[in-house]
Amino acid sequence: MSFSKDTTVTFTNLKNSFYYDQQGNKINISKITARFYDIQANPNKGSVDIDVYSDPTDGFWYRGVDRVKVDYQFFDSNGNLINFDPDTAYLAFGSLNSGYYGDHGRTEGVNILNGEAVALLGSGITKHGNYLYADDSLRGKLDYVHVNDDGSYSVGDFNDQNWDHQNQYRYFGTGLDNLSGNLVSVEYVTTRDLGGTDTTDTWATMSTVIPATPGPQKPVRKTSEAHYRYNPAVKLMSKPNNYNK
Repeated sequence: MSFSKDTTVTFTNLKNSFYYDQQGNKINISKITARFYDIQANPNKGSVDIDVYSDPTDGFWYRGVDRVKVDYQFFDSNGNLINFDPDTAYLAFGSLNSGYYGDHGRTEGVNILNGEAVALLGSGITKHGNYLYADDSLRGKLDYVHVNDDGSYSVGDFNDQNWDHQNQYRYFGTGLDNLSGNLVSVEYVTTRDLGGTDTTDTWATMSTVIPATPGPQKPVRKTSEAHYRYNPAVKLMSKPNNYNK
């Protein structure tokens, strides 16, 4: 669906979707609501458009927009609002591009308004407080990247390793939100240097599938931030049969 003003989208009939709380109880997820609001238009483009895919994990496009806030809420099979215990559930925000396109640049980020931002080992995305974005350009030739076992990386023309897709390399442009409570609130942000003819379209993704990353088996903590390795992909929700406004 497409819209240009504050709108709530509801994803229903989710199958094989679940969450384990701190006591190990399995809670099935049957519905997700996403409230889009505080849509800040880009002054260099007249039209504003937000296009949402029917699968919540496929994300959405925000066009002619610099910032948009989204509040997500998850419901169990009985229609009850789910309250996430700390350190038990994560969302992955991907396709966070950064770099120069000709004579102009752009950086895509996610500001975690509640919860806790987490940086993945081997990812090009870093945390700045609760704001997730890349410090350096992630754009190599055709968005290809090579990540070593120690978490270091280089960008360039690496065959079949395009990270800006829903594939095994997508962790390179991904950061996490450690959920807490019954409301997941984030702000999607794109900052631009419009010295050229930069597109004002941004693809944003939200998923509970956390892809495998390179690096040591256990989390490695630093003084200022934590980098985690998630080896097995964790999937808490599947594609819905339909969605509605």
